[in-house]
Amino acid sequence: MKVKRLTRRVIDGLQPGDRPIEVYAEVTPGLIYRLEPSGKASWYVWFRNESGKQKRVRIGSATEVGPEQAADAAARLRAQVREGRDPGAEKQAKRKTPEIPTLRAFTEPGGELDRHLEQRHRKNTKAVHRVRVAFDSLLDIPLPQITVARVTSWESRKAASGMAQSSLNVTIACLRGILRRAVEWGIIEVNPLATYKMGRVTEQKRQPRAFTADEMDRIFQALEARDVRMKTRLGVDPAARYADHVMPMVTVLASTGCRVGEISALRWSDLDMNSGTLTVRAEVAKSRRARVVPLNRAALECLRAWRDQTGGIGFVFHREDGSPIKRSWKAWGNVLRAAHVPHAGIHTLRHTFASRLIQCGVDVETLRSLLGHSAIATTAIYLHANDTARSRAVALLDTPSASQSRPQGEHGSR
Repeated sequence: MKVKRLTRRVIDGLQPGDRPIEVYAEVTPGLIYRLEPSGKASWYVWFRNESGKQKRVRIGSATEVGPEQAADAAARLRAQVREGRDPGAEKQAKRKTPEIPTLRAFTEPGGELDRHLEQRHRKNTKAVHRVRVAFDSLLDIPLPQITVARVTSWESRKAASGMAQSSLNVTIACLRGILRRAVEWGIIEVNPLATYKMGRVTEQKRQPRAFTADEMDRIFQALEARDVRMKTRLGVDPAARYADHVMPMVTVLASTGCRVGEISALRWSDLDMNSGTLTVRAEVAKSRRARVVPLNRAALECLRAWRDQTGGIGFVFHREDGSPIKRSWKAWGNVLRAAHVPHAGIHTLRHTFASRLIQCGVDVETLRSLLGHSAIATTAIYLHANDTARSRAVALLDTPSASQSRPQGEHGSR
């Protein structure tokens, strides 16, 4: 039978009979929905090859592939036919050389996907790592078999263990994006998670943690004490300002609000000591947009001393071989323990920078430009830190000048 459009309502209304039922879509040439007497349903696409022979190729199970995804797959396969290819023959050849990769193989560090993301979508390499860690039970499953049912079961287990729905959604979206890439590269026919429905997020968004002024004082006191110990341990000249990179790196992070990755990739050529500015290059910025960050006195004094000590060539914070220092987590954790400050990631310095500026009355647009946020809504999460300033603003209405500016008259204000 023919219908104008194969929709979910149409196929849900079909009932299995004594013989297979095939439904053709007029608006999607070649797309077939086949319902077996057993109740099993599948999507197919038919076409004529170069010799004029009619052929059909199975797209996938209707329980895993929705009408829209089936239509997209049919259009893609028929486009291959117009290019002179034979999707049926190619599919048979793939069966003879089976190597549809597992999730582990496709996301392997150093593999094709990893190299592609490193070159073009640097931040997405973290998404791949997230998937490998979170979906460890699915790593040895071929990509087409990572079905909605399997991921739903995984989501239920994680939710029961206390994982937030927002985190579940982000993690599943990362996996779905990886499978979408596999479709684009022709490794699998359809994305088995294309129809996956994310859970509704009901929990309130957590406000970012920021250090108090007292905690920041204690952190820098602990850094000074660490520097003294490390100079002795590393044999650094006592006259040198710093024992190693830790204290100057923390100082720059706290004074600029930059991301750790931006400071790790910072080169001396990105600094202008005369104008007192730091340039975050587009290729290292999360937003892929360059920005200029002013340096305060503490940051300038720190960087000048560190340049005199290290020579000021290449990366500002580098190892002996010249490569950038990307992580100092162990040292940072030790500093927090010595300062008796509850554990927090080093990214908390960025939150502290933003919260302090808001408390000092800096407007959100200025803060957005300093932090390098693409959307002002991202910056707006720091407004919670300005409760005192907002209270002062409202209190201005109680001043005599504000009272005199109120409309006078029988009806008051409108």
